[in-house]
Amino acid sequence: MADRSDATPTPHLRDAPLPRWVAQAHRRDSRDVAFTVDGDRVATIGDDAPIHLWDAFTGARVRTFAGHRRGGEALAMHPDGAWLFSAGRDKAVRVWHLETGRELACFEGHGGGVTAMAISPDGAFAATGSTDRGVCIWDARSGDCLATWKGHADPVRFVTFTDLGGFPWVWSGCESGVLIGGPVGAEKPSHRMAGHRVIARDPHNDRIIERSTFHDAREASQAAVRLFGPDGVGPPESRLEGHLGEVRCATFTPAGIALTGSADRGLRRFAIDGSLVSHLRAGGAACDRLAVHPKGALVAIGDADGRLLVFDGEAVFDDVFEPPHSHAISAVGLDDRGRPWSLGRDGRLVVRGADLRPVRTVRLRDVDSMHSSAGFVAGGWWRHGPLTVSSTRARGIERWELVNRPSVEAYHGMSDASADGAAVGAERVAVTLLDGTLRLLDVADLRAVARVDLSGYPLAVALGPDDRAAVADDKGELMLCDRDGEGVERHPAGRITALAYGPDGALYIGGRDGRVRRFGGEALAGRHDGPVSTLVFAGDAVVSAGADRRVIARRGDAEVRRWTLPVPVTALSPFAGGVIYGDAAGAMGRLDFG
Repeated sequence: MADRSDATPTPHLRDAPLPRWVAQAHRRDSRDVAFTVDGDRVATIGDDAPIHLWDAFTGARVRTFAGHRRGGEALAMHPDGAWLFSAGRDKAVRVWHLETGRELACFEGHGGGVTAMAISPDGAFAATGSTDRGVCIWDARSGDCLATWKGHADPVRFVTFTDLGGFPWVWSGCESGVLIGGPVGAEKPSHRMAGHRVIARDPHNDRIIERSTFHDAREASQAAVRLFGPDGVGPPESRLEGHLGEVRCATFTPAGIALTGSADRGLRRFAIDGSLVSHLRAGGAACDRLAVHPKGALVAIGDADGRLLVFDGEAVFDDVFEPPHSHAISAVGLDDRGRPWSLGRDGRLVVRGADLRPVRTVRLRDVDSMHSSAGFVAGGWWRHGPLTVSSTRARGIERWELVNRPSVEAYHGMSDASADGAAVGAERVAVTLLDGTLRLLDVADLRAVARVDLSGYPLAVALGPDDRAAVADDKGELMLCDRDGEGVERHPAGRITALAYGPDGALYIGGRDGRVRRFGGEALAGRHDGPVSTLVFAGDAVVSAGADRRVIARRGDAEVRRWTLPVPVTALSPFAGGVIYGDAAGAMGRLDFG
């Protein structure tokens, strides 16, 4: 009988630990997360109305609060441990009793949605920021508005308290600058820091993390985030590097470790000198909000898919392993000695042993090659080395030989358009381009063999055992041709998202509807809750991965195994007794059929 239960996959590289638990907290974006004072529970607020309270160690939902009519934006816990403050788009701040879920008070006074809030360490005051570009200071118990400050040029995204002279002051920040106001109750802020956005402050030593507002592609790719001393002026103490996307949130642990979450779906932990301590894999969506257990035992993340992910707070690198790819894996496979390899969009080719430990790494961007400033679409292994396809400025393909010299042959003249997919066969390489063409190359010397025009933009490409090519496009057409671009056939086939040839030459298609079919036949068992992203044959099994984070294996008409992973799989390749995979977070693993 087919085993349809979710099976635990072989663990990823341990330098990028998986979450302790994951919950679908909200239908859309998670806007904020906050631990209770004792750290036993964590609250979430999102684009939908309810606020949820979760057991921080088991993931069980403890309680649901009514929330805000138009969705929530921010949370803050009162130091007495009994109250939860929430801010929402209905222009209100609401106070909730944690144990009963009852609404105790509602503070109103902003002219726009409330986007940020904080409670003073003594619990006497609350500070809120709004899309009206104002900051309000409240008596946390009575709800009286003590002061309203104007001066921000953009909606306020950050507020926090700091203790200066024994009395609380307020920092507030937007995209164009930071206002520091105080003491609390003053009619206007005291001074301004322009040009940066503060996204976190260390309550123990007043260090701050700022994100530059200078919009430069290189700065963005390197996550232009800096750690400053208490005054926030002068040169930064350190630069926090490594993210491949915009850093959206940051915070500090009680030990002074800086945490940063990014649009690249990763969470990084930095020492006070800016050195990387560890990298956690946050999942398939951008990290939008962070919270740390009061004792640093757990880290909670709210992501752009509305999920809550909780990690063990002290996860660190295992020195035995090298870090995984820092971005999605484009292709995986086996070399001529049967060793797994992975090609990542971070520009690294990693050859691994049977236990998935790296045994050789080629940093493609560090050598003089056409790929030095390009992204990577796909690749494969042919005889003595890999083939890699670039997708951006180089718009070409290279063959690498790891024994003597890295780049042996290159084919640059495909088009002015970027490549979108590739497949490597016995004697041919098929490359699809965004100009709506298929290029067939000789695998030995990358000589151009044929060009075939498609009806639209390519969505999937595959080569069969005899190098017969298949390409699906966005017009719903499936194009078939032989190894020399002859005998072209065109068939209406609907929205195809993945293609694979079986050992017998039969073509299998994966669709946007989550189904896998033999071309011209009925759907196979096992359906994904979303588009099929990649498809492969492993022995006599058809294996598919989908956007729903599931991998499904089938034999004949029966589903024999399925796995649910924390991150969507982006590449599959047959392995002895199963498949090896690469995922969207840059990690590689093995799934055994058993």
